[in-house]
Amino acid sequence: MEEAVSPLAAEAAELVTMANADPQAAVAAADALLVRSDAADDTRARAIAWRARGLAAANLMELDQAVESLEAATAAAATTGDLRLLATVQMTQGGVLSWAGESGRALAIMSEALAQLSGADRARALVQRGAVHYRIANFDAALADFDDAFPLLEGRDQMWLGNLLVNRALTRAYLGSLALAEDDLLAARSVYEDLDQSLPVAQCTQNLGWLAVRQGDLPKALRYLDQAEEQFEAIDGNPAEVWVVR
Repeated sequence: MEEAVSPLAAEAAELVTMANADPQAAVAAADALLVRSDAADDTRARAIAWRARGLAAANLMELDQAVESLEAATAAAATTGDLRLLATVQMTQGGVLSWAGESGRALAIMSEALAQLSGADRARALVQRGAVHYRIANFDAALADFDDAFPLLEGRDQMWLGNLLVNRALTRAYLGSLALAEDDLLAARSVYEDLDQSLPVAQCTQNLGWLAVRQGDLPKALRYLDQAEEQFEAIDGNPAEVWVVR
């Protein structure tokens, strides 16, 4: 049974977004909110705050702290009786475990969580699990997850659709489907442009350059890489990877 969302739980949910935008501030805010949620005996807020803290620590590459925080988040979420909340926390836990080199455990946890999710929530989880499969070169399994997620995200969550398309493009490239990979990257770049997401746009252009190298079209590769460098510089980004590929 899903609990009513308290003000503390709503505040904790905002920290999940902060964990990506400003992870250092998110850690401090989560620590403060954990004290308040303990005082209020708000287990749901505690679970979400631990999740935010774990994600923020992972973004700071403090992986031991991230894993510990997400263990605490999972334990707290399990006591709420809200299976959707538990599954959401487990998906974050699985992603962090894969970054920490525990891909087998990550996939087991993610597969357990997927059984509790449906619709767009399930699609986002499939993209996350597919990314883990991709990271350990299980390309066929990754592609299956991305293909399953695609119809559930199309027209519902454009940011996650863009993420799916990029991951599917890279997977297809490694499987040798270079034309389909290019289609996915061009579609992803269009999605990010519509969302005014300048950094992912530049990253897509860089990946198009890398893909053109694999296609053997070096003039096209250089055009994309020059364009990517301009896009990174326009947002004060770091074009170092562009230089490496070029």
